[in-house]
Amino acid sequence: MESINPYAPTTSTAQVLIDQRLPKSKVTTMAIASRTITGISLSGGLFGVGLVLAMFMSWGFEPGLLLYAGIAFGFGLVIAGIAGSVTVAILLGIFNLSQIASDADAPAGSRWTIRRLVCFALLSGAISGFTSLAIPTRGAPEALIWAIVPAVVGAIGAYVMNRPCFKTLRQERLERIAKESQQLDPLALESPPI
Repeated sequence: MESINPYAPTTSTAQVLIDQRLPKSKVTTMAIASRTITGISLSGGLFGVGLVLAMFMSWGFEPGLLLYAGIAFGFGLVIAGIAGSVTVAILLGIFNLSQIASDADAPAGSRWTIRRLVCFALLSGAISGFTSLAIPTRGAPEALIWAIVPAVVGAIGAYVMNRPCFKTLRQERLERIAKESQQLDPLALESPPI
C-alpha cells in the first residue's frame, strides 16, 4: 500500500512561498554612493564659480571671467570630489554598521529608507563641503566660519542628486503597503467586544 507524504511540498505551497517573498529594492547602495559623490562634486564646482563671480563683482568684470570661472569650476569639482569620495565611503561604512532597528519601513531586501537616505545625503554633502575648505586652509578660524557656506551647498547638491532615489523608495513603499493590505484577511481580524 502506497502512502502519500503529507509533508511533501506541493506546487500550490511553493507558489505561496514565492508570492510572500518581498522583491529586492531597485535603489542600490552603489547608486546612492555614485549619485551622492556626483552631487557633491557638482556643488563644489558651482561653489568655485560662485567664488569667482563674487570676486569679480567686488573688483569689476574683466575679459577673462569665463576662463577664471572654468578654472574655478574644475578646482572645486576635483577638491569636492575627493572629499566627497572619502566622506561617502566612511559614512557608508557607518550607516551599514549601525542599521537602526526602528526603521521598520525597510523591506527585507533593502536597508535604505527615505529617512536614512535623506540623513546620509545631507551629512555626506555637509561634511564634504566643510572639509573641502577647512582642510586646505589648515583650520584657520576665519576659514572654519566660511566653510559653512560650502557645507550648505554640498548638502543641497547631494540631496538634489538623490531625489530620484527618494521617489523610487516612496513608490516601493506604497507598492509594499498595497500588497500587504491585499493579503490581509478581513475575517481573520478580531473586533473588540462592544
